[in-house]
Amino acid sequence: MVITTTSLSVQYPAAQRPALDAVDMELNEGECLLVSGPTGCGKSTLGLALCGAVPGVIPARVNGSISIDGHTSESIDIREASRTIGFLLQNIEHQIFTD
Repeated sequence: MVITTTSLSVQYPAAQRPALDAVDMELNEGECLLVSGPTGCGKSTLGLALCGAVPGVIPARVNGSISIDGHTSESIDIREASRTIGFLLQNIEHQIFTD
């Protein structure tokens, strides 16, 4: 398995409820995953947690576990995670800084 989450929950400091609540997921090499849903359902939070931005850059309480290529999210920093996982938000043009 390349990416797994086990009971992954994320709650932002001012939030009344978790943005993610007990997400279990397995994504193997060669597989593709579509995450869709209405605004506010946790799609971006899942991506930010997988790439290490939550809680590495964006403060949040994270429970459960994330494993990327056999390494737990606690054992790898955001720079290391970026070698395996990339995350683009909805407006890709706003994230590109060079040709």
